[in-house]
Amino acid sequence: MAFYYYNNFFIFAVDASDAGQGTLDFSVGPPGKTIPHDIKNIGTQVFLVEFTPIEPVDHEVSIQFNEMHINGKD
Repeated sequence: MAFYYYNNFFIFAVDASDAGQGTLDFSVGPPGKTIPHDIKNIGTQVFLVEFTPIEPVDHEVSIQFNEMHINGKD
């Protein structure tokens, strides 16, 4: 997934309710960098990820479930 929304707050949801028990791991940032982000569990395996872009370039989101990379939709 890639996102661009410079200097403004950005939020997206991840619904992992069909994945079963496990650990979710996220990284967010422009290519080659990771920036601070917050993850909030808002229900049964549904999460909100919040971040503020730091550069006027596409930011990428990487999601792993039980150490396996999850492909997403653009």
